Amino acid sequence: MSPHRTTIEEYFREHLPASVKEAMAKIEEQTGIKRSENRVREFLKSIGMAPRKVGMIPAKADHEKQESFLKEDLEPRLEEARVGQRVVFFVDAAHFVLAPFLGI
Repeated sequence: MSPHRTTIEEYFREHLPASVKEAMAKIEEQTGIKRSENRVREFLKSIGMAPRKVGMIPAKADHEKQESFLKEDLEPRLEEARVGQRVVFFVDAAHFVLAPFLGI
């Protein structure tokens, strides 16, 4: 695959493969060279590509409700805090910890 390295690299930078199997198929389609998943995975690593984890988008997010909260509730309160009429605290999301935790 070395003679085709730059061509393959440019192609994958524009058309990210969703999987190693997809990358295998595209490499074979473009060059006629068939390689194993392991070889293709190593090749992708050598050109600086790495697998990424998929994130989740909340399925039940109501964009209108979020926009309404932002405009009608949050922004006015933040503005009041800026001029000293209100105190606003940021509280990060909480989750359960299954270990001893000392709160000070």
